[in-house]
Amino acid sequence: MEKNIAEGMATAKSNPRVLIFAPCGYAALGLARLCESELESQVIGTPQTLPHFLETMIESKPDMVICGIDPRANVLPQLLNMPYYPSCRYVLLTDAESVALSRALQTAGFYAVIDKSMPLRKLTGVLRQALVNPSSGNIRRNARFYLPEERYILGALLNGERLALIARNMGIPYRSVSRYKHTALRRAGLKSINQILSA
Repeated sequence: MEKNIAEGMATAKSNPRVLIFAPCGYAALGLARLCESELESQVIGTPQTLPHFLETMIESKPDMVICGIDPRANVLPQLLNMPYYPSCRYVLLTDAESVALSRALQTAGFYAVIDKSMPLRKLTGVLRQALVNPSSGNIRRNARFYLPEERYILGALLNGERLALIARNMGIPYRSVSRYKHTALRRAGLKSINQILSA
């Protein structure tokens, strides 16, 4: 019996759990096949709606999350505020390479933000590295990552809310909201929210 438990634990560690969110069924299928064949991982789900994706993520606590979506499709605020698990790596596949978007999402805790047109061998290498790279503890407490207030404010701004409304909703002074906004942009190496919006 002890041998079976040890074998099960070894199998669980050798087959990382991957959750794939790609609204396009063909992209999800391709990513699932890549993960299973090249990365020897277990795909635990391929939800195609954001609410189902978030629900699956919370329930299953994967080792890696691959988001194959266009971040301009009005889901960028949700990406900035996704549930976070220290042992999980987050990878975003985008339609076009953007330094500003990459900086914003890596500051939000994404391991990599990569272009979908990347050669398959390079994509496989990035995903493999994401799975084997050891977690550095709670990276959202690291000084180079957004604070929860900064995440909320950037998400609200990306949804088109004004600073005054954000201040009222958060119950904090307008100046504090402005300061959080500027600090968040500085953490990501950006000068304005427009750099993210135009990505």
